[in-house]
Amino acid sequence: MTRLGCFIKFAVYIAVFVKEEVMTTIQEVVIRTDKGALFTLHIIKASSLSSFTAEVLAFEPTSNPQYSSLICVAGSFSKAELAFEAGFKWVVEFCQARQQVVTHIKNPCNFEFLSSQSQQHLVQQQGVNVTVTGNA
Repeated sequence: MTRLGCFIKFAVYIAVFVKEEVMTTIQEVVIRTDKGALFTLHIIKASSLSSFTAEVLAFEPTSNPQYSSLICVAGSFSKAELAFEAGFKWVVEFCQARQQVVTHIKNPCNFEFLSSQSQQHLVQQQGVNVTVTGNA
């Protein structure tokens, strides 16, 4: 193999390695309530070898209109469904404690890990009767 051929093969290897190890994939789910609270649930997979994690960015204007809070959901999860379930459960408990009702659930960047049907099933398990939507 020529020196150029070796270089190209090495460059391709590095590009694949960097993509696999550095690329963090996120599914974003936006949740709104009847009292204006806004939650952005992130399902995160840092690399193809990592577990899933979840975080919730919470903006609740009735108690804290100037700031949002980032909540890191405890644990790492073997499946995206488990990460979503843990994050959404946190949102539901937050809403119940403040007498709020979830009114909208939207995936603005479509469905990276979980389909709308999977999310719909998990949402209904939490007693929330809202249709999960995404961009078409």
